[in-house]
Amino acid sequence: MSWFGWALVAPFSWALSNVIDEDLVRHEVRDPVALTIITGLFGGIPAVIIALSGALTWPGWTAFALAVVHGIIGLLVYLPYLRALTTTSAAPVILMWNLSPVLVAATAWFVVDERLLPREYIAIALLMVSALLAARHGVAGVSRWSRALPLMVLASVMYAAEVLIGKSLYARVPFVVGFGWSSAAVFTTACTLLLASPQALRGIRAAFQGRMKFVVAVNEVFD
Repeated sequence: MSWFGWALVAPFSWALSNVIDEDLVRHEVRDPVALTIITGLFGGIPAVIIALSGALTWPGWTAFALAVVHGIIGLLVYLPYLRALTTTSAAPVILMWNLSPVLVAATAWFVVDERLLPREYIAIALLMVSALLAARHGVAGVSRWSRALPLMVLASVMYAAEVLIGKSLYARVPFVVGFGWSSAAVFTTACTLLLASPQALRGIRAAFQGRMKFVVAVNEVFD
């Protein structure tokens, strides 16, 4: 398989995960916080594997702080995304995710003075247009903005911050080290959310009953 074929694996997995997320948050678990906590608990598995392999070395305080923030934002971004799925279907929500690369490019311009080629700015403009078109829908003959739009704008801002922090993190330390500490931060954030939202336990229990535990496990593998 060429690099292009491998590159398609990620968006294909992401698409499947989004469809499953929609079903879980709207029909099965029905609790975005519970699903976010589940994602965070599974997200701690890489930290355990890397630690057991002996590769989780101390990265220094700066890289450690970046990894912690990267992990926290990387998990919390699921909250507005999952809440958006409670208001509309997965397809428009995914199209609204197109705001993420727009914000990444804009933030990179101001923060690290990164410049793109003219054709790349055209691509960015098309992404923004597609996101805004997906956010408009007609109700009784009246066109309105989707309730998911502000949630996905927030998710996109958080994702843009996560990407830029990740870039800074992995410029300082090897990927395995940075990913391991970030994974540990994801797990810790999930535990903190659980302590702050004990009512989410009901949704977590529902996610692991019957066939749902297999659906949730497969979904986390895709994530």
